[in-house]
Amino acid sequence: MLQLIYAEVHTQDSVPSNYLLGLERLPVDGVMAHGHGGFWRTAALYLPSLDAAVSISVTERDHRALKNQVLIPVVAMLVEERR
Repeated sequence: MLQLIYAEVHTQDSVPSNYLLGLERLPVDGVMAHGHGGFWRTAALYLPSLDAAVSISVTERDHRALKNQVLIPVVAMLVEERR
């Protein structure tokens, strides 16, 4: 049953995407992550290669870019920690 979460969703227009069944697969600073982002600049990500989870919420409506400005350095610190 858990494997269904990672099932790739094929859209009617056949345009490839990284969207899975409720999750998205995306690289963050070169590290593959699985997670879900929200409209209000939120993200909850699991990084299997680091055995780590990260979540973020930016409450300033006009600061959309801030999410990645925080998320990317946090992942970089986790990578460095693993070395």
